[in-house]
Amino acid sequence: MSQHELRRTFHDDLAVLRGRVEAMARVVVSGTETVTAALLAGDVEAAAAVIAADAFIDAVYPTVEADVFSLVARQAPVARDLRFLMATLRVAQEIERSGDLIASVGRRVGAIDPRSLTAEVRFLLEEMGRQAAIMFRAAAGCYSVLDAEGAAWVRDADDAMDALHHRLLQQLFTASEGTVASTVELGHISRFYERVADHAVVIAERVCFVAQGEMNAGDADERTY
Repeated sequence: MSQHELRRTFHDDLAVLRGRVEAMARVVVSGTETVTAALLAGDVEAAAAVIAADAFIDAVYPTVEADVFSLVARQAPVARDLRFLMATLRVAQEIERSGDLIASVGRRVGAIDPRSLTAEVRFLLEEMGRQAAIMFRAAAGCYSVLDAEGAAWVRDADDAMDALHHRLLQQLFTASEGTVASTVELGHISRFYERVADHAVVIAERVCFVAQGEMNAGDADERTY
């Protein structure tokens, strides 16, 4: 096989790899939108579908990991290609964790006392779900085309999510409606949405790494699950 053919095969393999990661990300975005609607409606069946969909992400992730290691071993990539593969490994990990978080929201849908969902709490939950989906969709899109400018927007958008998270916690701390257990679960859900946004930021950081060749000084490596 000629050098040109080897190069073409390599880029075909990269396209397949990218497609798998994009498919994982779409499940997270769709799941975020669906589970938010299910949470506000108390729709346990819709929440169960989101939980079940996480199995797709869990199944694809090991394939992505194996593909990355195989391409590195077979092709010995350098520079931008190597950065892309290393970033893809981390991006897939962030997507897998985000899928777990959205599934965790789904598991709590049936545990929420409707009395806990005051007008303000409902508004904030809806906004957090919307913001998480917007940020994750944007981060995934930036990964697809290695858009560093768009990735910078994702990083900046995290401030809005943090503000929503703090507002919701304040509402829950002063709540007089619903059970204590329900209030605690809503606090967990708020944290899950906030973490999904954090994972979107990590993806954005990796896009900047591939596109620019260096990590941002304020990267998200220290963020925990």
